[in-house]
Amino acid sequence: MGRRKTGDFDQELLDLYDSYAHGLIERRGFLDKAAKFAIGGITAMALLDALSPNYALARQVEENDPRTCTRASTTVSITTPRSVTTKPPPSSPSGEPSTSSAPSWLRAYR
Repeated sequence: MGRRKTGDFDQELLDLYDSYAHGLIERRGFLDKAAKFAIGGITAMALLDALSPNYALARQVEENDPRTCTRASTTVSITTPRSVTTKPPPSSPSGEPSTSSAPSWLRAYR
């Protein structure tokens, strides 16, 4: 069975999850109130899992998409976090990407 859509859930349950997701109620409160929707062997925990987004499926743009320019950077700190910045590349009047007017860090990734 594939991922369920919002139309598969009762609106009251969706509103309840929305309150949980936005921090208006705690997890325990959500699970207690969602228990009334748990029927046929489905637990409130299973409902929470079904309603929660799967961020691994959230990729919107391919890594090598020519419409974007990506730059990785590392910040020196205690934990040394690494970040990736993605921007649309600068365009020339003809619509073609232009590297001459791009910042130096952007030209390096072209």
